Amino acid sequence: NYPNGGYAKPRRRDDFKFYNWVSYQHSEYRKRAASQPSALTDDRLHRLERLGFLWEQPEESNKSQEEEDAARSGTITWEENYEKLAHFMKTNYPNGGYAKPRRRDDFKFYNWVSYQHSEYRKRAASKPSELTDDRFIRLERLGFLWEQPEESKNAQDVEVTTRSGTIPWETNYERLVLFMKKNNPNGGFVRPPYADTTFHNWVNRQRS
Repeated sequence: NYPNGGYAKPRRRDDFKFYNWVSYQHSEYRKRAASQPSALTDDRLHRLERLGFLWEQPEESNKSQEEEDAARSGTITWEENYEKLAHFMKTNYPNGGYAKPRRRDDFKFYNWVSYQHSEYRKRAASKPSELTDDRFIRLERLGFLWEQPEESKNAQDVEVTTRSGTIPWETNYERLVLFMKKNNPNGGFVRPPYADTTFHNWVNRQRS
């Protein structure tokens, strides 16, 4: 793959353990470069460099292995999913938030968003992660929160769309505003139609 040397990019799906090992060498190199304790000894460093093993990805090779694989297989790249997320955040979380796409709407996109959170946890634990500095910064620019706000984790009146496919509290609230304006303009006891089970149950849950 790199007879003249290069930035090694093994494919994770071909050999997950080898992929992680290569990622680990880069991680240990960054520690060493920052004068932190590292498992990358002088001997290991020199042996890897004799192979033509580059530690930093050249600027001209911005096209990732993932993108090359995707072009061959017809799958969606990180960049394409990022564009979908940008639209999703703008539509659902214009002021930023903990992204919760619905699995039933787009299973692959749901998994991709979940994977970003998973890679963030690895990064936070100083483990090899595909969440590069560039990707991390770009996601944060979208207002993408890495941790679910504490106040919404255990709140009974917050719906979790990622698992159950229900509707967020804020969305139900907006529906209630419209419902009250149309059916109870002067206020009163709200009784949404049973035909809309999700909204009907949400209103009842607020009372309970």
